[in-house]
Amino acid sequence: MKRYAGLGFSLFLALVLAACAQSIGHSGTSSSSEHHSRSDFVTETESRTMTLDVRSAMTSVRLDVEITLSGGSAIFRLTDPSGEVCWEEEITGPDRYKEIHKFAPVVGDWTLYLALEDATGGYDLRWSATN
Repeated sequence: MKRYAGLGFSLFLALVLAACAQSIGHSGTSSSSEHHSRSDFVTETESRTMTLDVRSAMTSVRLDVEITLSGGSAIFRLTDPSGEVCWEEEITGPDRYKEIHKFAPVVGDWTLYLALEDATGGYDLRWSATN
């Protein structure tokens, strides 16, 4: 009989832990979308596109940009879902750029375009939308 009681308690504990794990990160109507990208490169020429889904409950869009170029150039362009350019920056090495940009949210997919031309250096991008 003790064996079944122990099994019942274990099952109960497993259900409680599963319920707790499921609720972590979901507090009420909280909503967020994030993208993090980090890269180091040597004499690279290419373009990259990243998207971020902004939903109706979100109240802010934030882009943290840090790039260091020892040579070449990089172009960043952020567009909202309507295609409007919200921010654009061209950096030519040697240079270092570090900024935090905040935008009013527009619901839909935002696009961050990055073009490297004979670029050597690295970047760290943190992009998020939260409420």
